[in-house]
Amino acid sequence: MKYCDGGWEVFQRRFNGREEFQRNWSDYKRGFGNKSQEFWLGLDTLHRMTYRRGCKLRIDMWDFDEDHAFAEYSAFSIEDENDMYRLHVGGYSGTAGDGMTYHEARPFSTPDRDNDAHASQCTTNVYGLSGGWWFNACYNSKLNS
Repeated sequence: MKYCDGGWEVFQRRFNGREEFQRNWSDYKRGFGNKSQEFWLGLDTLHRMTYRRGCKLRIDMWDFDEDHAFAEYSAFSIEDENDMYRLHVGGYSGTAGDGMTYHEARPFSTPDRDNDAHASQCTTNVYGLSGGWWFNACYNSKLNS
């Protein structure tokens, strides 16, 4: 979730795997799923909500034993589509470990738009995971799997 203008906004939720996240660029651009279930808000919306706004990012995770961990970043923004929704994130604190800084300044990738820094395509099911993300070569965190 991201924090701007005095409130938190959830832009992605995954908890049971029922919503398919192995999707194309246009789906990630406009968003998909149901906000009361699993969903992705959309890259266009995320850009409009974060670009040059002084936003924070918070990632909350629970394991199967209901143990909680979080990662919070004091700086978070997404570029527009012309810059491939490039991620900007920094200022980590939390208990979950810093999985996002590795992805700093990376463009978003989907199966039909390979923008990662790896010789093969990170959005494919090569490592048992799939879905769009801000891949480097390939990932330290991938919350859309």
